[in-house]
Amino acid sequence: MDGRTDRLIAGAVAGVAVLCLVSERMAARLLPEDGPVETLSALLYLAAAVIALAGTGGRRWLRRGVAGLALLCFLSEISFGARLFGYAMPAMPGGGELDGGQDLAMLLWRQARPWLSAHKAAVLAAAVLGAGLAGLLLWRLWPLLRAVARPLADRPAERRAVIAVALLALAVLIDLDIRPYLVLRRLEEVLELAAAGFLLAAVLAHGWQPAFRFRRPAVARGLRRP
Repeated sequence: MDGRTDRLIAGAVAGVAVLCLVSERMAARLLPEDGPVETLSALLYLAAAVIALAGTGGRRWLRRGVAGLALLCFLSEISFGARLFGYAMPAMPGGGELDGGQDLAMLLWRQARPWLSAHKAAVLAAAVLGAGLAGLLLWRLWPLLRAVARPLADRPAERRAVIAVALLALAVLIDLDIRPYLVLRRLEEVLELAAAGFLLAAVLAHGWQPAFRFRRPAVARGLRRP
Protein backbone atom coordinates (compact mmCIF):
# COMPACT_ATOMS: atom_id res chain seq x y z
CA MET A 1 0.00 0.00 0.00
CA ASP A 2 2.87 2.37 0.80
CA GLY A 3 4.55 1.76 -2.54
CA ARG A 4 1.22 2.24 -4.29
CA THR A 5 0.82 5.65 -2.66
CA ASP A 6 4.27 6.71 -3.84
CA ARG A 7 3.54 5.55 -7.39
CA LEU A 8 0.19 7.34 -7.36
CA ILE A 9 1.78 10.65 -6.36
CA ALA A 10 4.62 10.25 -8.85
CA GLY A 11 2.26 9.27 -11.67
CA ALA A 12 -0.14 12.16 -11.09
CA VAL A 13 2.66 14.72 -10.95
CA ALA A 14 4.38 13.21 -13.98
CA GLY A 15 1.14 13.60 -15.94
CA VAL A 16 0.94 17.28 -15.02
CA ALA A 17 4.60 17.73 -15.97
CA VAL A 18 4.12 16.16 -19.40
CA LEU A 19 1.08 18.35 -20.06
CA CYS A 20 3.02 21.48 -19.15
CA LEU A 21 6.06 20.51 -21.22
CA VAL A 22 4.23 19.60 -24.43
CA SER A 23 1.57 22.31 -24.32
CA GLU A 24 2.31 25.98 -23.75
CA ARG A 25 -1.42 26.61 -23.38
CA MET A 26 -1.71 24.12 -20.51
CA ALA A 27 1.41 25.55 -18.90
CA ALA A 28 -0.07 29.04 -19.11
CA ARG A 29 -3.28 27.81 -17.44
CA LEU A 30 -1.77 25.65 -14.74
CA LEU A 31 1.49 27.36 -13.76
CA PRO A 32 0.90 31.12 -13.30
CA GLU A 33 1.31 32.84 -9.94
CA ASP A 34 -1.59 31.78 -7.68
CA GLY A 35 -2.68 29.35 -10.40
CA PRO A 36 -4.09 25.85 -9.89
CA VAL A 37 -0.74 24.09 -9.32
CA GLU A 38 0.63 26.70 -6.92
CA THR A 39 -2.65 26.88 -5.00
CA LEU A 40 -2.86 23.10 -4.67
CA SER A 41 0.77 22.98 -3.52
CA ALA A 42 0.08 25.61 -0.85
CA LEU A 43 -2.96 23.71 0.43
CA LEU A 44 -1.03 20.43 0.62
CA TYR A 45 1.86 22.08 2.46
CA LEU A 46 -0.57 23.68 4.90
CA ALA A 47 -2.35 20.37 5.48
CA ALA A 48 0.97 18.61 6.13
CA ALA A 49 2.05 21.32 8.60
CA VAL A 50 -1.25 21.34 10.49
CA ILE A 51 -1.48 17.56 10.74
CA ALA A 52 2.13 17.26 11.88
CA LEU A 53 1.72 19.97 14.51
CA ALA A 54 -1.66 18.75 15.78
CA GLY A 55 -0.79 15.06 15.90
CA THR A 56 1.05 12.74 18.22
CA GLY A 57 2.70 9.39 17.76
CA GLY A 58 5.73 8.37 15.78
CA ARG A 59 9.07 10.12 16.05
CA ARG A 60 8.78 13.66 17.35
CA TRP A 61 11.83 14.96 15.50
CA LEU A 62 10.37 13.82 12.17
CA ARG A 63 6.99 15.40 12.88
CA ARG A 64 8.60 18.69 13.87
CA GLY A 65 10.97 18.65 10.91
CA VAL A 66 8.19 17.98 8.42
CA ALA A 67 5.97 20.59 10.08
CA GLY A 68 8.68 23.26 9.90
CA LEU A 69 9.57 22.50 6.28
CA ALA A 70 5.93 22.31 5.19
CA LEU A 71 5.09 25.59 6.93
CA LEU A 72 8.06 27.36 5.30
CA CYS A 73 7.04 26.00 1.89
CA PHE A 74 3.42 27.08 2.44
CA LEU A 75 4.50 30.62 3.29
CA SER A 76 6.80 30.66 0.27
CA GLU A 77 3.98 29.53 -2.02
CA ILE A 78 1.77 32.40 -0.88
CA SER A 79 4.72 34.87 -0.83
CA PHE A 80 4.28 35.21 2.94
CA GLY A 81 0.86 36.76 2.31
CA ALA A 82 2.21 39.74 0.34
CA ARG A 83 -0.22 39.36 -2.56
CA LEU A 84 -3.11 38.39 -0.30
CA PHE A 85 -2.81 41.40 2.02
CA GLY A 86 -1.31 43.93 -0.39
CA TYR A 87 2.10 44.68 1.11
CA ALA A 88 5.56 44.50 -0.47
CA MET A 89 8.33 42.12 0.54
CA PRO A 90 11.98 43.35 0.60
CA ALA A 91 13.46 43.91 -2.85
CA MET A 92 16.38 41.74 -3.93
CA PRO A 93 19.50 43.05 -5.71
CA GLY A 94 19.11 42.21 -9.38
CA GLY A 95 15.31 42.27 -9.33
CA GLY A 96 12.46 40.48 -7.67
CA GLU A 97 11.33 40.32 -4.06
CA LEU A 98 12.54 38.21 -1.17
CA ASP A 99 9.27 36.33 -0.74
CA GLY A 100 10.34 32.69 -0.58
CA GLY A 101 12.94 30.42 0.95
CA GLN A 102 14.37 29.65 -2.50
CA ASP A 103 15.19 33.34 -2.94
CA LEU A 104 18.06 32.95 -0.49
CA ALA A 105 19.69 30.55 -2.94
CA MET A 106 18.97 33.03 -5.72
CA LEU A 107 20.78 35.77 -3.79
CA LEU A 108 23.83 33.54 -3.29
CA TRP A 109 23.81 32.61 -6.98
CA ARG A 110 23.64 36.24 -8.09
CA GLN A 111 26.56 37.11 -5.85
CA ALA A 112 28.65 34.16 -7.08
CA ARG A 113 27.81 34.37 -10.81
CA PRO A 114 30.13 37.31 -11.65
CA TRP A 115 33.07 35.59 -9.95
CA LEU A 116 32.28 32.30 -11.70
CA SER A 117 32.15 34.07 -15.08
CA ALA A 118 35.51 35.73 -14.45
CA HIS A 119 37.20 32.45 -13.48
CA LYS A 120 35.68 29.97 -15.91
CA ALA A 121 38.84 27.91 -16.32
CA ALA A 122 39.36 27.54 -12.59
CA VAL A 123 35.69 26.71 -12.06
CA LEU A 124 35.74 24.07 -14.82
CA ALA A 125 38.90 22.48 -13.40
CA ALA A 126 37.41 22.47 -9.90
CA ALA A 127 34.18 20.95 -11.23
CA VAL A 128 36.04 18.13 -13.02
CA LEU A 129 38.21 17.47 -9.97
CA GLY A 130 35.17 17.57 -7.68
CA ALA A 131 33.25 15.16 -9.90
CA GLY A 132 36.17 12.75 -9.91
CA LEU A 133 36.57 12.88 -6.14
CA ALA A 134 32.80 12.48 -5.67
CA GLY A 135 32.81 9.43 -7.94
CA LEU A 136 35.72 7.89 -6.05
CA LEU A 137 34.08 8.59 -2.70
CA LEU A 138 30.79 7.13 -3.91
CA TRP A 139 32.56 3.99 -5.13
CA ARG A 140 34.37 3.53 -1.83
CA LEU A 141 31.35 4.22 0.35
CA TRP A 142 28.74 2.46 -1.79
CA PRO A 143 28.26 -0.52 0.60
CA LEU A 144 27.83 1.86 3.53
CA LEU A 145 25.38 4.04 1.59
CA ARG A 146 23.33 0.97 0.66
CA ALA A 147 23.25 -0.13 4.29
CA VAL A 148 22.04 3.32 5.35
CA ALA A 149 19.44 3.61 2.58
CA ARG A 150 18.02 0.09 2.91
CA PRO A 151 15.91 0.85 6.02
CA LEU A 152 14.11 3.59 4.09
CA ALA A 153 12.30 0.88 2.15
CA ASP A 154 10.57 -0.17 5.37
CA ARG A 155 10.00 3.38 6.66
CA PRO A 156 7.62 5.15 4.30
CA ALA A 157 7.49 8.35 6.36
CA GLU A 158 11.26 8.88 6.28
CA ARG A 159 11.47 7.79 2.63
CA ARG A 160 8.84 10.29 1.54
CA ALA A 161 10.44 13.09 3.55
CA VAL A 162 13.78 12.41 1.84
CA ILE A 163 12.09 12.39 -1.58
CA ALA A 164 10.36 15.70 -0.80
CA VAL A 165 13.64 17.35 0.23
CA ALA A 166 15.33 16.11 -2.96
CA LEU A 167 12.48 17.46 -5.11
CA LEU A 168 12.63 20.83 -3.37
CA ALA A 169 16.40 21.00 -3.91
CA LEU A 170 15.89 20.31 -7.62
CA ALA A 171 13.20 23.00 -7.80
CA VAL A 172 15.60 25.50 -6.21
CA LEU A 173 18.25 24.65 -8.82
CA ILE A 174 15.74 25.27 -11.59
CA ASP A 175 14.72 28.55 -9.96
CA LEU A 176 18.28 29.86 -10.32
CA ASP A 177 17.33 30.74 -13.90
CA ILE A 178 20.28 29.14 -15.71
CA ARG A 179 19.71 30.29 -19.30
CA PRO A 180 20.26 27.07 -21.34
CA TYR A 181 17.55 25.32 -19.35
CA LEU A 182 14.72 27.84 -19.38
CA VAL A 183 12.27 25.16 -20.58
CA LEU A 184 12.79 23.38 -17.24
CA ARG A 185 11.34 26.36 -15.39
CA ARG A 186 7.94 24.90 -16.23
CA LEU A 187 8.84 22.01 -13.95
CA GLU A 188 9.62 24.14 -10.91
CA GLU A 189 6.02 24.44 -9.73
CA VAL A 190 5.35 20.80 -10.62
CA LEU A 191 8.30 19.64 -8.51
CA GLU A 192 7.04 21.72 -5.60
CA LEU A 193 3.62 20.12 -6.01
CA ALA A 194 5.21 16.67 -5.90
CA ALA A 195 7.18 17.62 -2.77
CA ALA A 196 3.96 18.81 -1.12
CA GLY A 197 2.26 15.51 -1.89
CA PHE A 198 5.14 13.48 -0.49
CA LEU A 199 5.34 15.60 2.67
CA LEU A 200 1.64 15.12 3.33
CA ALA A 201 1.96 11.38 2.65
CA ALA A 202 4.95 11.24 5.01
CA VAL A 203 2.91 12.74 7.85
CA LEU A 204 -0.01 10.40 7.27
CA ALA A 205 2.31 7.36 7.20
CA HIS A 206 4.03 8.31 10.44
CA GLY A 207 1.67 6.70 12.91
CA TRP A 208 -0.15 10.00 13.26
CA GLN A 209 -2.80 10.29 15.93
CA PRO A 210 -4.81 13.39 16.82
CA ALA A 211 -3.57 15.15 19.93
CA PHE A 212 -7.16 15.87 21.02
CA ARG A 213 -9.94 13.31 20.97
CA PHE A 214 -13.63 13.95 21.32
CA ARG A 215 -15.27 11.70 23.89
CA ARG A 216 -18.97 11.06 24.37
CA PRO A 217 -20.56 12.44 27.53
CA ALA A 218 -20.71 10.02 30.44
CA VAL A 219 -24.52 9.87 30.19
CA ALA A 220 -24.36 8.87 26.54
CA ARG A 221 -21.73 6.24 27.25
CA GLY A 222 -23.92 4.76 29.95
CA LEU A 223 -26.94 4.26 27.68
CA ARG A 224 -27.57 0.74 26.53
CA ARG A 225 -29.63 -0.30 23.57
CA PRO A 226 -32.57 -2.57 24.45
